[in-house]
Amino acid sequence: MAKQKGFYLLLQILTALGDGFLLYLSFLLSFWIRFHSGLFTIPRGIPSFNIYLEAFLLAVLVLILVLQSKGFYHKRLGFQVQTIQVVDVAKALTIGYIILMALSFVYRKEVAFSRVFMMIAWLLSIPMIAAFRMFVDNLTDYYERKHSETKRILLIGSGENAERLIRGLKTIIRTNFEIAGIVTCQESQVGELYGYPVIGGILDTTGILQKEDIDEVILTVSNLDHSLILQIILECEKQMISFKMVPDMFEIVASQVEMDNVDGVPILGLKEFPLEKFWNRLVKRFIDILGALSGLVVGFPLYFICGLLIKHDSKGSVFYKQERVGEDGKQFIMFKFRTMVLHAEEKTGPVMAKESDSRCTKIGAILRSYNLDELPQLINVLKGDMSLVGPRPERPHFVNEFRSNIPRYMSRHKVKSGMTGWAQVNGLRGNTSISERVKYDLFYMENWSIWLDMKIILLTFRRKNGMKQKAQKKK
Repeated sequence: MAKQKGFYLLLQILTALGDGFLLYLSFLLSFWIRFHSGLFTIPRGIPSFNIYLEAFLLAVLVLILVLQSKGFYHKRLGFQVQTIQVVDVAKALTIGYIILMALSFVYRKEVAFSRVFMMIAWLLSIPMIAAFRMFVDNLTDYYERKHSETKRILLIGSGENAERLIRGLKTIIRTNFEIAGIVTCQESQVGELYGYPVIGGILDTTGILQKEDIDEVILTVSNLDHSLILQIILECEKQMISFKMVPDMFEIVASQVEMDNVDGVPILGLKEFPLEKFWNRLVKRFIDILGALSGLVVGFPLYFICGLLIKHDSKGSVFYKQERVGEDGKQFIMFKFRTMVLHAEEKTGPVMAKESDSRCTKIGAILRSYNLDELPQLINVLKGDMSLVGPRPERPHFVNEFRSNIPRYMSRHKVKSGMTGWAQVNGLRGNTSISERVKYDLFYMENWSIWLDMKIILLTFRRKNGMKQKAQKKK
């Protein structure tokens, strides 16, 4: 799945660049046709090409933004594949050119841009972008037939919806689906249904999800007890399994869900977090790279001083490397300045750090109080393992413990881990409530914006004690 996401990310970038090139080419061709082909009279003379060339760049940017707003670069890894038709291209570009016509009145008051030129460019761009879109769709088809990973689906329930769903899945050629089995609504059952194995009853679902290699669960009935549905959803989150369901049409709340359609059967899934969308991730990654590079260059003297103090204070290396769990549950090596004595957990095993931890060195305690021990994680940000802002990553030992005891804990791994986060600036650091941290992390993920990131970064520069006092006042 990670490889598939990488392909779509690259494809979206290349598609946007390809559209930009073709739009720019359509402007150049339109200028030649309007002013140099001899097909049209030129009563006011040939205008300066440089003025038009300057405007082309802005025009391309506007049209790309319009195409993006219409979903041309959004690819969701679900059942339904968005195929852009010629009509969709024509509608989007028409809106874009109307905007350009309006902007042309204020862009350069001393120059009147040719309306015939704009009309020619509009007519040229539609078939060019539509043909390129067909090429992209065919390329995607080829890739998914050859390289898509098999998605193992567990169906819960039986009846007309389940039967139609199975029939519809067989017609989808873009992604490989494999029905791992069916769970019936009976207490316990085995056998075969619709040509697929029945591997248990509804009460066996939790155990099945823990033992079987399942990528997605689809609940095909809507009359189950709500507490049982919630239990299945929470177990799916613990195991990082996607959950979807066939809804009762009277229970659909469009603002809370996203819908796929398989052979006329609607399937609801939870709405994406803002940071699961490509353009938001692209903006955030750009800010991360810029921030990490700036921090490493500007802060180098401080890092050098910290290193000298750590070396002078106690034996051991300056840096401390530790395995952490990040986006999509993948492990990575996180860097920190060493703040504890050597072999601090040799006798105790993995232990959460405390407020006044006896294992800390003198310099380590100072570094921790000002959050300076986290500075080497700018390297992780630059590598792409982490972000400047996001849920703080935990060690695999604690993740395995929390995923079983803390509801929705694994949902926080749908985005990159951060050097700082909404939970941390609200005083939830170190040995504090994990369930409270999850609430703050999920709030951040559901309400992400560039401005929220900026706010968190600014708040992070405040001392830890000040943040804790603020959190206590809120309580």
